[in-house]
Amino acid sequence: MQTKNYFDVDAILAEEELVPCQSNFDFSYLSHLDPDERPGKRHYLPEGTKFKVPVWAVEKWATLGFVKLSLPRHFGRKARERIEAGEADIRKRNERFFIAGKRLGDLLDNYTAHVEKAWRRSGDSDQRLLELIKRESAQLRRTLLSAYTGQRLSQTLNWALSSVGDDVTEYTKGLTELERRLFLLGATSASSHEAWKVYGNGRLLPVTEHKRTIRSVTPDLQAPGNKRQRIS
Repeated sequence: MQTKNYFDVDAILAEEELVPCQSNFDFSYLSHLDPDERPGKRHYLPEGTKFKVPVWAVEKWATLGFVKLSLPRHFGRKARERIEAGEADIRKRNERFFIAGKRLGDLLDNYTAHVEKAWRRSGDSDQRLLELIKRESAQLRRTLLSAYTGQRLSQTLNWALSSVGDDVTEYTKGLTELERRLFLLGATSASSHEAWKVYGNGRLLPVTEHKRTIRSVTPDLQAPGNKRQRIS
């Protein structure tokens, strides 16, 4: 799995997104992947079978040319048009929509690069198919960027910076996990700013980090020349 941080839970869960595939030849002992399979003696997945596999599982198959890839419906052209028009509930489509979308774009780019290289070596090619996939990947990235940095970003920052102490559950429940991270950062900064306005320029320490200081008090008469120390 190729992520910047292997232990990023959101990145791991985003790779559970199911990718529609079509087999390029018969697969032995994979008939259970066929949604139309019936109990019997058949153990192979016939060429041309359509099935869905998570991103993390399909990447190697795709780069080796074992399967053809397409985008999940909620990342397809019609879905992108609704998202750009602001008519779609993005979180309902995928709680990690933006992370999964970027991962799908990377998958398609990696897929086309490997397939194009293999076709050049073999002399066989379907340039029209490759151009279609490249165009889909580019359009997906544009939709993700415009949706994330457009009105949604403005609203998220506005709510984060102006709702200190308010109940924002109703708003945040419609945000994707990536947007919730952003909201939390903004809300934390706003809270720190409010605390700074109250306490001034002094260093603000959480209660758990407050250090006890040691100070000198009046000399101990029973031990001339020495000072007692009291912890305050």
